[in-house]
Amino acid sequence: LLKALQALDGLEIHAIEEAPVEVAEQRTLYFDVIGNDRPGIIRQLAAAIAGAGGNVEELNTDLESAPMAGHPVFHATGILCFPPEVEPADITTALENLSPDLSVSLGSGGE
Repeated sequence: LLKALQALDGLEIHAIEEAPVEVAEQRTLYFDVIGNDRPGIIRQLAAAIAGAGGNVEELNTDLESAPMAGHPVFHATGILCFPPEVEPADITTALENLSPDLSVSLGSGGE
């Protein structure tokens, strides 16, 4: 491919071969977060997970109608990964500290 590209007139090709990056061991958890909706909640959620040492791998969000009240309720589910030195409780605490109205649960099998 590189030789074919270099043979084309009018193109200047620069190629660098890089070695694969070794990925550190990671643990995976499913998360479920429910709370009052507000602007910026997804950004806050992702920042809290990252701040606790985790990374969002998959995120699904929805607005649901609150039982009895009918106001919109934010609901997020997804998958996060984190290194072995991070405790799941650290991530739960970081998420719960975002707001007193958030209900947070973490599980290993989509629980």
